[in-house]
This record gives sequence, structure tokens and C-alpha cells, in this order.
Amino acid sequence: MDTKNLRISEPHFDWASLTVQLSPESIIDTLLRKVKGAWRVRAALSHNKGYTQAFEVLDVEDNPLCTVEAGASHGWNLISASGTQPNAEVVEAVRVMAAQGAAARATRLDSAIDVLGGDFDQLAGLVEIAAKQPKNGAPVHARASFDYGTGRTLYVGSKSSSVLVRVYEKGLEQRSKGKSDAPLDWVRLELQWRPNGVKRTAALGASPAEVWGASAWTADVARQLLGDNVQHVATPPEITSFEQSYAWLCKSASRIFDRAVARYGLMSVLADMGIDDVTDVLE
Repeated sequence: MDTKNLRISEPHFDWASLTVQLSPESIIDTLLRKVKGAWRVRAALSHNKGYTQAFEVLDVEDNPLCTVEAGASHGWNLISASGTQPNAEVVEAVRVMAAQGAAARATRLDSAIDVLGGDFDQLAGLVEIAAKQPKNGAPVHARASFDYGTGRTLYVGSKSSSVLVRVYEKGLEQRSKGKSDAPLDWVRLELQWRPNGVKRTAALGASPAEVWGASAWTADVARQLLGDNVQHVATPPEITSFEQSYAWLCKSASRIFDRAVARYGLMSVLADMGIDDVTDVLE
């Protein structure tokens, strides 16, 4: 695709949903320190099933910057930032939590590329061709096109898949919201990525450009627009069910095991666990 007459933005986060195993107080403290403009916190209503409490982090004008939902039985607390909120700073704050030892992962990341001077039909066609004829992987057949009266939108990929791309007339959308100076030739391409399983941990470290590498065909779209060598994100090695169980055992039982060894001795504890030939274990 010839892009020399187009003004194409760098990819940027337009939505971020992240989960952290850390107390709500610690999460909020980090967000207040790391997110520019964060001023105070107020209680809010939970929007997602299973969470019993929620908070909004606000700026000085009481505009929400992000939300924190907590209290779910699975132990993961949810941080969400969308739209015009400082998504990149929220993601970076969660990376700080991870660097300090908290379990953290990304459950959804949206990366947007804005094109000024572009033609909706041409850009939508680029995305459709890349999806139907990927250089690697299976073709994507799911697509839907709508005209909401505030500009056209093309969806490629199903809502249930890990990758969904939207192409829409952003300028017309903005004008419908009263922003009369929004350029009419403003088209946005937006990738919604819901990483699966072990990819969620790796996704936390992904840049907005790297998010376009969530699939082979979306990486191809990004390369055509940006001229960069956007690569398909490699899948980390799968964790077996045994490894998952062992990790859970170490996390949940290590403290009681240490106390039991201190009280009864290692040999007695191993015998109580049904390990008959403890000499083989010690060797």
C-alpha cells in the first residue's frame, strides 16, 4: 500500500485491562504515584461479575483515569483504562508492580493506529485482504460492516476470538460528538487483543506496535502501514497441568510445610505425606 501521502500515527493503547495479585491499597498507591494527573480515589460500582468492590482513580477535575475492581474469589484484582484515559501510564504502573514481585498479566489490550488523509474503503480493503490471505496461518472469515449514522465501521474477526480488528471513520464519529473540527479523512484501525493463557503474562510487556503482532495477518497490516518489521508474537512454551499444579502447591503450601518441618522434622513430615522411601528423596 502506498502510504507516502498519508499521515499515520504511531500505535497507541486505547484500552487496557490488567489483573494483579496485590491488595487494592497497594494497587491504588502505585497508580496514584505513577499515573500522570492522578489525584484521588473514590468508591465506585463494579462492572464485572465476581468483584465485590470497585474504585475510580480521578484527576483534579474528577475525571476517571482508571478503575480498580477487587474482591473476586480467584484472587486477581482488575485494573481497567479505556478511551482517552492514560492507558500507557496505567500499563507501565502495572509493570512496576510486576517488577516488584506481584503476579500481573494483561487480559485485554487495544492498540490504535490513526490515519489522516486516508480513504475508509481502501483501508478496510487492506485489512480484509490481509485477513483472507494471511502469509502464515488460517484465513479469517468473520467480518461485519455497519453504518451507524456516525460513520462506517468494519469488524474483522469474531467477538469470541483473541484478535478482533475494527476500522472506522473516527473523524465522523468525533463530529457526531460535537467536535466540529475533527478531520473528515480521519480513519482509525484498532486491534483488540485478548491474550490466552500464558500469553497474558508476556502481553504485559508488549508495546502498542508489538500488540499488532498478536496474529500473522494483523502483523502484516501493521507492516504495510508503518513500514516497520512488526513480528508475529511468539507463543511462550505451554505450561503442563503438572507444572500448574506444582506451582499452585508451592504457592499455597510452602509456609505450612516449613512450619511442619520445624515442628516435627523433615523425615516425619515426608512420612506423613506418604513418601515411604524417604532415602530416595534425600538422595
